[in-house]
Amino acid sequence: MVVVEQQIRAHKSQTRRTVQLKRLLPQYELAQEKNLYKFTKAEKSVGDALAAIILILESPTADITWQKGVKRQLANLDRFIEGTQLFDKMNLTEEHIILISAIIDNVTIENSSLNQTSYYNAILTFYKWVKRILQYHTLLLEKVRPIHQKYKEIEEDVLEQDQKLILLDSKN
Repeated sequence: MVVVEQQIRAHKSQTRRTVQLKRLLPQYELAQEKNLYKFTKAEKSVGDALAAIILILESPTADITWQKGVKRQLANLDRFIEGTQLFDKMNLTEEHIILISAIIDNVTIENSSLNQTSYYNAILTFYKWVKRILQYHTLLLEKVRPIHQKYKEIEEDVLEQDQKLILLDSKN
């Protein structure tokens, strides 16, 4: 019961973050569209945060370079926003979580060059969103899936015992 409550809290937290991200993204959309292709290379924190998001939205083998992966992902902001809302439909594997963690742990949000309010808010929101997704899927892998597996095993045992009982009743 506690695990279910934790999962519900984690899901509600992710929903709030998604709503916050959805609210913040339109503010940056116009400026982003105008300036996106002017950048030859993003700051490391920006690039790492967006690379982690691409790994979540796409796959572990997705291109996470600034020139191809990030620019392509941000070129269609509607798809990007939709993808961030559907994160829980995907199942992240343990290897996927480790890979994303290695990237997002490199993000330094206290960098003085990120002190511009718009960049700081965007990167902080992306950073928190990725961290919460990792927490959600880690909880799912460590707590919920074993419970579901045990439930299936018990259900199969019950069906087997029911069949044996039916067989015994038919003999009598």
